[in-house]
Amino acid sequence: DPGALGYNLREKDVVLDIGLKIKQELEKYAGVKVMLSRASDKTVSLDARTRAANNWNADYFVSLHNNAAGGAGFETFIYNGSVSQETKNRQRDIHKHLANWLSSKNNIRDRGMKRANYHVVRETKMPSLLIEYMFIDNYRENQLLKSKSYRNSLGKVTADAIAKSFNLKKR
Repeated sequence: DPGALGYNLREKDVVLDIGLKIKQELEKYAGVKVMLSRASDKTVSLDARTRAANNWNADYFVSLHNNAAGGAGFETFIYNGSVSQETKNRQRDIHKHLANWLSSKNNIRDRGMKRANYHVVRETKMPSLLIEYMFIDNYRENQLLKSKSYRNSLGKVTADAIAKSFNLKKR
């Protein structure tokens, strides 16, 4: 499943690169073990992703995406039903860190912290967050996402945001 498409760029490729970089960066912290639902170019159903995270007894779940359908900007989502205060706090911490970086570095619009009934945030048993890294079908944002170094920067900044939220210490 290629996910969203824009200007010959596929969501699945963009978010895999970002996810691999997040893993690499987070594993520099003490006591952190990162599990990926997808570490290569293969299709993993939403149910398989959440089932795996639940079976791993993960402490936190992050789902990475690119938006499409003619908008611009960055946003995050948590479940629109009953969620823990930790879920709300982590969304605030991570969203704020990412939004500040995206806005200051590339003038990317903050579309806000949102709530929705998305499978991956509804079916995980741990606090969870869905990140929409910009619009792949927005030409300006697509040009940023096309850059391997930019995707690496997004991965690093996301890992930094998670580490800061959890008060992690480098090894």
